[in-house]
Parts: sequence; structure tokens; C-alpha cells
Amino acid sequence: MERISAASNLIIEVQPESWRLLVNGNENERVLVEAVPGEPLRYGASFGSRRHLPDSGILPREEIQSVVLGWSEKDDAWHLGLVLKGDLVDTRGSRWCGLAHWHDPLANQYLQAASQAGQTLAQQVDRPFTVIPPHGSEGSSTTMPVLANGAVAPSDATPTRIPVTTIEPAPQPIPQPNLPLTFDFWTLRPLDETHLALELSPSWGRGKLIRVAWNIIWLGVFVVLVVTTLISGIALPRPELLVWLGFASIIVLVILILYNLVATATHVNRIIFEKAGVRWLRGKRVRKAIPVDQIQEIYVSQVVSKVTKRGKSSQQRTVQYGELNLLLKNGKFQPVLTEHQSLQIIPVTDDPLNEEAVVPLTVYIARTHLQSAALKIASILGVSAEYDKRLK
Repeated sequence: MERISAASNLIIEVQPESWRLLVNGNENERVLVEAVPGEPLRYGASFGSRRHLPDSGILPREEIQSVVLGWSEKDDAWHLGLVLKGDLVDTRGSRWCGLAHWHDPLANQYLQAASQAGQTLAQQVDRPFTVIPPHGSEGSSTTMPVLANGAVAPSDATPTRIPVTTIEPAPQPIPQPNLPLTFDFWTLRPLDETHLALELSPSWGRGKLIRVAWNIIWLGVFVVLVVTTLISGIALPRPELLVWLGFASIIVLVILILYNLVATATHVNRIIFEKAGVRWLRGKRVRKAIPVDQIQEIYVSQVVSKVTKRGKSSQQRTVQYGELNLLLKNGKFQPVLTEHQSLQIIPVTDDPLNEEAVVPLTVYIARTHLQSAALKIASILGVSAEYDKRLK
């Protein structure tokens, strides 16, 4: 088995009977694309969504015209992808489906590795392999078609030249903030090298108790008003419904007081992340626990502003809301943290598209504190992380 590294934390795994594209994040690898001889190309949901491929996760070989490795002068990189054909091209609006790229200013440092990755993929899907070298402009580059068996194709087999779609150069890891990180009333801090704790601020409990105190004051006011009205010896106020509203207000206030007292006394105030899994605690008492073998990944959802053509919103996005959840292997979500008011600013250059998407979360795209927290938690648990971008 050979492993070929590509930009954006991607790895191409080549074996005699399979070709796999993997993403490596937080020491955990996840398969994005897999090709096996005689079988259709298979891909993950997030990979297919970003490239407007069918939701089935399956790309028949009949929909693939060729495998192409092309040089792009715009970003000094080799780009490996598929040239598609058939009805799928009309649906997507493009024949090009990018897979991986290598930033190579010298145009020869990664050529051999990229060619090997492309040629072995062509062998698995039984399609021609074409290399477009960096001679002249992209539109007039000379093609070098190579068949799946490695032989040079005859001239009449030369495929139509396809301009290689420009993808941004390989990004550098984004420096992540150190712990502790604060989110509303919660703070994520390290306990040791293998444990993280998400702790609830005492101010949350004080706020609840202050609300209880105000409710008690209003309860006293309504009790005095109702009792005084009933024992005053004069006629009841008109309409008499006001008296019954007073009774209803007393009942509602009593319920609110009891609810807030119980919530304050029983609410989880600590969440521990460790190799074995996640524990929710109240004091030292464990209220809930999920073992790590039931956790599929850490799932971060954030609502961000749209990009416009003018003004500040054309240069930056505002993060308006965020959630951190555990995606369990049974398909259910377990809430961990909600960030109601973030107002963090992230640059548009990282993600200029006004499209909602779910993508692997790595240190190459993590810009917010909630994303950084997800990466740190994922690293402790030994699972991958996903980022769900929502627009508003």
C-alpha cells in the first residue's frame, strides 16, 4: 500500500484493489472517495454535496469520461480530477469534478506523485488518464493522454482539452487559541493532558436565584392584592375576572419559582471529556455518560452572515449563533453547548460562497472559538469533527 499526501490535509491511499481519498484531521482519517475495480465510484455525503454530485453517494463509471491531472498557472498547482459526461454535466453545470491538488511553484516537485495518484485512479475506474503539463497558457496546453494500463493513447484518443478549475492554493494551518475558552456561561478548560472540562459559571446560578427573588416579590404583591380584595367587605372589582386573573398569576409565579429552584439545584454544571467518553456532572454526581465507542464525531453548527458585493459584509462574516453536539453512531445528536451570542468576525476569503455546506473540520478552516473547542474535544476523544455552515 502506498500513501500520497496532497494539499488541504488530504491523503491518497493506493492499493492493488482500491484507490481511496482520505482527509486527515486531528489524527483521525475519514474516507471521502473510494474506487474499486468493477464497481462505481463511491463518495461521502459532504464530499458529494460540495461538488453537486448525486445524493446517492455513487458515481457510475459510465458518467466518467476520463481522469485528468492538469497544471494551473493561476495558483501554481497540479489539480487532479474527473471529467464527467452525460446528464450529470447538465445537472451540475460543469464537467470538471476536482479531487485533490498539489501546490508546486516549480511545476515538477509533485508531478510524479500526482501522476501516480491519477494513473492508479484511472486503472480502478477503467478510464483514460490525461496529463496537461505547464506549457503555454492553460487553454492551449498540450495534452499527454495515458490509458489505464500506462500506455500512451493513440492520437485519435486524445480527449478534448478541459481547462482545470482553479482551486485556492494549499492553506496553512490556522493558529488556534489557547484554553480556556468562554461561551456565554460555559468555559472550556484543561484538567490535564487527557481531560477537558466544560464548566458552568456560578453567575448562571446567581441569575436564576435573582429571578426567583423577583418572582417571590411579585408573588407577595399579588397575594396581598387578592386577599385584600376578598376580605375588604366591599364589592368585588368589575369585571370580576380581575380576581381570577390574580389567582392565575399567583399559580404561575409559584410554578416559576419552583421550576427555577429545581433547575438551579439540579442543572449540570460540569461536562468532562476524556478518552473513555463524555460525562455530565452535577457536583461530583454523574448525571449522564456516553462512552466513546458510541460517538461518531463532534458536530459544530454555526449561523453566519451572507457575503454581499459592497461594504463590510463583502470582506467579513459575522458568526451569529452556534451549537456544539455529539453525533452518535445511531444517528442521533446529543447537545453539549449552545452559544447564543458570538458576534465573532471571520474573513470572507476563507469561504466566499453563499452556500450552506457540511465539511470536515480541521485546523485549516477553524476560525471561531467554538470550532477550536470542537477540535480540542475531538482530539481528546479520538474522533473526527464536522462543520455545518448555516446562512442568515
